[in-house]
Amino acid sequence: RIWKWSLRQRKSSWIIRISHRKWKVINGCVYKWTKGRSPRNRDFNRYVKKCIGKSKWTVKMIKGGAVEIKTEKDFEWHRYWRWRVEKGKGRSRIIYIIRGEWIKVMWKTQKSNVVTYHYLWMNSGKPNNRNLRWILYKHMGKKKKGRKVDINTKSGEEFKEEDGHEWGRNWTMVVITRGKGTYEVQTTVSEWYKVSKPFLKALVPGTVVALKGGNKKKWCSDLGRKVSCNRPWIKAWEKFVVEDAGNGKIALRGGRRKKYCTVSRKKFKCSSKRLGKSEKFIVEELGNGQIALKDSKGKYCTDEGRRIKCNAKKVGAWETFFPKLQGPTPAKKKKPQMICPFFRPHKRGPKE
Repeated sequence: RIWKWSLRQRKSSWIIRISHRKWKVINGCVYKWTKGRSPRNRDFNRYVKKCIGKSKWTVKMIKGGAVEIKTEKDFEWHRYWRWRVEKGKGRSRIIYIIRGEWIKVMWKTQKSNVVTYHYLWMNSGKPNNRNLRWILYKHMGKKKKGRKVDINTKSGEEFKEEDGHEWGRNWTMVVITRGKGTYEVQTTVSEWYKVSKPFLKALVPGTVVALKGGNKKKWCSDLGRKVSCNRPWIKAWEKFVVEDAGNGKIALRGGRRKKYCTVSRKKFKCSSKRLGKSEKFIVEELGNGQIALKDSKGKYCTDEGRRIKCNAKKVGAWETFFPKLQGPTPAKKKKPQMICPFFRPHKRGPKE
């Protein structure tokens, strides 16, 4: 809309008049609302979709309008559509739908061997951990076969296997404020490096192990809801299967229901069906056949007799475990096929 001003002299004073015309939409649409009630959000959304029409790009509805998203390999552009309401004659309303310009939201820069991905976060609040994970997954692209991804807050690790070796690279994120409600998330990617973290002889993936706690020097048993180190014998529930979790980490399966051992609210128990972040453990060798288990948050697991808790910052007597090898992992037994003795197939004779 156009604003005009004019000056008029009256005796020893000046009169300044400022006037403006009605809104005129250059890029967008204008609709007249003549119904008795005031328009609602669903009415605005209907008019926005009508104004956009059939678009080549993906359209996503947001608060106060819609967004058109145009994507390429490492780039992404957004174009916003906003609605505005003004009073008309009587009870009528005039709905303006205004189209914005294309804004570059995601792009990629490279200096020497360092690759940096940029993403503009234009929502009202600062991106939280959930938003940062979503941005990091967007930069990584589609997950390829044979690759493992481990994401923490503002960082991530990616692993792959090639030529009989395990390779990894790190993703680190930095949030920079660009203005009111706009933030730039910069993600730097390191080069692929060879992962050389050997496993301990007692905790090699593909073996069965029994663990003796450092509190009362008794064997740890899988009880489902908890793991307690108070058994004087080694039976089925006291045996744990060691599996490879990538990057030198291991995963343990309990002997009771063959479920993964996990840390939930600082409690160590074998009740998980899937291998996730909290089911991976780092093994530290202490010498003399002793080890220490560290969870995903960097806390050491402690033998408290009736249960195991992972909340210690340092390694003491109760944080030490004595592993004992029990043999390789048992092969899966095939279920025998059931044969009904009363069923006899009908023999057909020759065709007439």
